[in-house]
Parts: sequence; C-alpha cells; structure tokens
Amino acid sequence: MAGLEIDPVALWNLSGMVLSATFIPCFVECIVIAVMSNLVLGFPWTVGFMLGFVLAAVSPAVIIPCLVSLSSRGYGVEKGIPTLVIAASSADDVVAISGFGIFLGLTFFQDASMVQLMMHGPI
Repeated sequence: MAGLEIDPVALWNLSGMVLSATFIPCFVECIVIAVMSNLVLGFPWTVGFMLGFVLAAVSPAVIIPCLVSLSSRGYGVEKGIPTLVIAASSADDVVAISGFGIFLGLTFFQDASMVQLMMHGPI
C-alpha cells in the first residue's frame, strides 16, 4: 500500500521540490543520452531522445519498497523525504512515458502537426 505512505501535508509543503525532482533529472538524463547516442552511435536525434526517455524512467517498483522500509524505521519522515521521493518517482514515469510517446510520433509520423503529436503523447 505505497499510496498510504504519502503524507498529504508534506506533499503540499514539498510540491515545488517534487516538480524539480521530477523534471530536472528526467530531462537532463534524456538530453545527455540523446547527445551521446547521436555522437557515439550515430542515431537520429528523435531516436536518441526516445532512447533517453526510456533510460531516464525510474522504477517505482524498486524505489517504493526501499523507502517504505526506511520510513517505517523513521528515517527522513520528519522532513518528508519518503513522500518527496515516492511522488517524484511516480511523476517521473509519467514524464518519461509522455516524452517517449511524443518522440515516437515525431519519428514515425512526420506529416502530423506538433499539437496533434503532443495530444497523443502517452498513448
């Protein structure tokens, strides 16, 4: 029951930090992987960004049980660290899946408009 481990008050107080911990690592990892895949492997930019979003996604299945174990022992609970990390890892997957879907559309549906591709991002 990982959803029960999130403290709503801590989540509200740390909402800016959750957004930072969601977007900044995902986009930085994606950009670095896209640049390296283009330079080293010779992939097109859109395929490099697709690879970047796939590799930038974190696994809540690994993070959440570890944080539940640590929070049950009292580590970081006062500062809301488990809530921050659980919320950020869940939102990070949404960003990564949406980014992958957008670049998948850009790669294989080049005649579609950008707005149309963004509307179909996570699909």
